[in-house]
Amino acid sequence: MLRYEPGDSLAHRLDPRTKLAVQLAFAAAAFAHTDPQGLAVLTVVTGVALASAHLTPVSVLWGYRFLLPLLAAAVLFELVTLGPPWIEPAAAVDPLLASYRTLLIVAV
Repeated sequence: MLRYEPGDSLAHRLDPRTKLAVQLAFAAAAFAHTDPQGLAVLTVVTGVALASAHLTPVSVLWGYRFLLPLLAAAVLFELVTLGPPWIEPAAAVDPLLASYRTLLIVAV
């Protein structure tokens, strides 16, 4: 999250260096495994991380609500072309996966 909230969860009790190491390792794994299967595994890891901090996905998305339009814009820019066909869904797959990967990284 973007702000500190005191608590007594497992994530709150960890040493700050451990938290940074976990975030760094997660980001490295997210950039190493960019396929949908890898992102599915990282989604589960993100869920475990959020549960260990007693956070809900909705509260995390609310915290990053200003980032979400930028991530959506990247997908929309690739989706729309300047000539026929005006909308090309296949071109938006890679930006969609990249945006989702970015969302997972900031959620952890």
